[in-house]
Amino acid sequence: MAKQSPPQLLADEKHTWWRGDKVYVATTVAEGCLLGAELSQTAGSDDLQAAYGVFADEARELNPDYQPQTVNTDGWEATQKAWKDLFSGVTLILCFLHGTGIV
Repeated sequence: MAKQSPPQLLADEKHTWWRGDKVYVATTVAEGCLLGAELSQTAGSDDLQAAYGVFADEARELNPDYQPQTVNTDGWEATQKAWKDLFSGVTLILCFLHGTGIV
């Protein structure tokens, strides 16, 4: 029996540089595994939705009914909007460290 896709995810953007331009790598992780990493030209919701959408498409190729239960984020509004648009029933969780201002 194949292992099911993880129901709890973490999503975050790595700020970096590519060919002299600031870009963002939208990462999706779960259970100690990097599930997705896709380049985003901006940190805006449209670009992040396209980047995280690569993970969503790949997950749905494995299971057309895939719906994560939760996604833990740092609270960035564009990230949260992207995930809500990709998976309308997902519950968003604010990272404790970001929510308390520790990081």
